[in-house]
Amino acid sequence: MSTYTIPRMIDVCFEMIVSFTKRILLLWIDAGVPQPKLHSENDVETKEENDEMLPHTFRTIQDILKVEKNIDVTEVQNTILYVCEVNVSMYENPTIEFDTQVGVVPYGEAVTMHEARGRFFHVTWNGLTGWVLRDDLADRVSRVYPEFRVGQEHSVDHPHTAQVRAILGNEFGVGRSEFPLQSGEYVVYKLWRKGIRIQWPDIRPRVPGLWHTILKGLPQVHMGVMPKVGTVMEYMLDTDVGHVAYVEAVFPDDTISISEVNFPDSGIYNERILTKEEWKSLKPIFIQFS
Repeated sequence: MSTYTIPRMIDVCFEMIVSFTKRILLLWIDAGVPQPKLHSENDVETKEENDEMLPHTFRTIQDILKVEKNIDVTEVQNTILYVCEVNVSMYENPTIEFDTQVGVVPYGEAVTMHEARGRFFHVTWNGLTGWVLRDDLADRVSRVYPEFRVGQEHSVDHPHTAQVRAILGNEFGVGRSEFPLQSGEYVVYKLWRKGIRIQWPDIRPRVPGLWHTILKGLPQVHMGVMPKVGTVMEYMLDTDVGHVAYVEAVFPDDTISISEVNFPDSGIYNERILTKEEWKSLKPIFIQFS
C-alpha cells in the first residue's frame, strides 16, 4: 500500500465518524428528549415570591463559619496556628479512635504546631499536647478573628457575628435568633482578646446597663468614674436602653477613643472620639478588669 494513501484514508474515516455522530444526535432529538427550558422574567419573579413565602430557617454558628472556612494550612513546624472550628477534639494519636480524646480546643484559640502527619497536626495548647485534624486549623488570624470596619453591619448571619459567638461559646444564647451582634458580645470579645475572662455570677439577664450592678464586689473588678485604657464604658442611651463600649485610648485632656457595636444603629460597628464634656454628659461608669 502506498504511503501517500494513508492521510486520505484517515480523512475518510474521520468524515464517516462525524456523519454517523450527527445522525445519532438527530435521531435522539427527534425521539422527544426534553430540551432545557429557558426561564422568563415572570418565572424568576414567581420563584422569588415563592422563596419569600418559605419559613426562615436560622443557620447555626457552625454553618456560617463553614462558608468562610479555608483549610489551606501551612506545614511549617513550631508555628502558631488558630482553631477555626467549634470545639476541636485533640487526640492521643494521629487517628480517630474510641476514647482517645485528650482534650477539646475552643474556637479561636492559638496552638503551636510541631509536626504534620497525614491529615493530622501535632500541637500544644494550654499545657495539652496531642493531634488535631489539620482542616480544623487556619494559618492566618483574619480567617478566625473578625476585622471590624466602621459602618459595617453585623447581622445574625454575618461571618463576624458567627466568629465572635464561636469564640465566646455563644455565651449570651442568641446564636440561633434574629439578633445582630450585640454591644455586650463585642465588649466581652475585646476583653477576651486581651486575655480577660469575665467570671460572671449566676445572675440573668446580663444586659448592658446592669453590668456594674452584677459585677460589683467581684474580685479583680473595679468601678470608677474616670476612663482608663481597656475599661468598659457603660451608660444608658436616650431610649433608656443600656449600652457598653470599649475604651481604646485616653488622651492627656481626658478625651477618649471608644469602639462599639450597635451604635448608631442595630449591629453597626462604630468608633468615636469623645471629649471629656461629651462622655461626662452620658454619666457613664467605667468597669476595669485586672
